[in-house]
Amino acid sequence: MPAPPLAADTAGSVSVPVSRTVTLTGVLGLPAGEGPAPAVILMHGCSGATPNMGRWARVLHGWGYVTLALDSFGGRGLTSVCENGALRSDDRVADGYAALRLLASHPRVDAARVALQGFSHGGGVVVLAGTQWIARGYTGAGAPSFRVFVAFYPRCDGRYPGTLAGPLRVHIGAIDDWTPAAPCEAMVDTLRRGGADARIVVYEGARHGFDVAGLPPERWLGNVMAPHGRRGAHIGYNEEAARRARDNVRRELAELLGI
Repeated sequence: MPAPPLAADTAGSVSVPVSRTVTLTGVLGLPAGEGPAPAVILMHGCSGATPNMGRWARVLHGWGYVTLALDSFGGRGLTSVCENGALRSDDRVADGYAALRLLASHPRVDAARVALQGFSHGGGVVVLAGTQWIARGYTGAGAPSFRVFVAFYPRCDGRYPGTLAGPLRVHIGAIDDWTPAAPCEAMVDTLRRGGADARIVVYEGARHGFDVAGLPPERWLGNVMAPHGRRGAHIGYNEEAARRARDNVRRELAELLGI
């Protein structure tokens, strides 16, 4: 059942219906101003809707964007899938497009200028959602579509997207041992050779979660699912990489969304 259109002053917690059995929640934030603005939907990682989502939302508001930070877990009774893979990135693609349909109904949103930005598990959602053949299943019959796809340290495991539904921008750490950079570089290279608008920035000395303020520079997580059936990976904040990434994302969104 589609949600009713949002009112011009709607902000804060909103319900996001995905299917007959799944309704999620999200936090909708508005920038200063009154006219329709471009928007960014934020997809969290495998540990759920952490404070990092709120920090990114505040940064984006300051740049002039409407935001919707989506919680894919609460409505499903989940808190984390880092250790057990109980929900795959594939399973969350419908969440992103459901959030897009809802957000496009808001009078403060320019529905032709919406980006999907995700982190780790949510970055995998972004890569999949940006695949042309997947996007077609959600954007037919006049439904809104994403203009830009921004993936932070996604898993790039060889399932190359093929043709993209819009520009893809990947941001990842050079020493990430949870979602390594090399497969993402290979994916972007394959996309570019096929004519797609795909780019990647690899941040020297940066680990998984390098933009998450409050993390130490290095922390070992012993029980998370890592590549090739391994357990354990490092995470860590890198102030310089985080600053560069914010600058890069601001430039990329401005270029691609025209703000």
